[in-house]
Amino acid sequence: MTHSSRSEALALEFAASLVGECSVQLQPFLQVFDDAEFTAALRALRVARGGED
Repeated sequence: MTHSSRSEALALEFAASLVGECSVQLQPFLQVFDDAEFTAALRALRVARGGED
């Protein structure tokens, strides 16, 4: 699996976890996400908890 496809798969897994469809381990995200993806994930967490975007 390429870095890009692994990153995309993790992004989908992360999104599914935000709507309660699955739980995730965060370590793989830290190893694969680049700065932009990490920032987007943090933004998604803020929105999921009802905070501002």
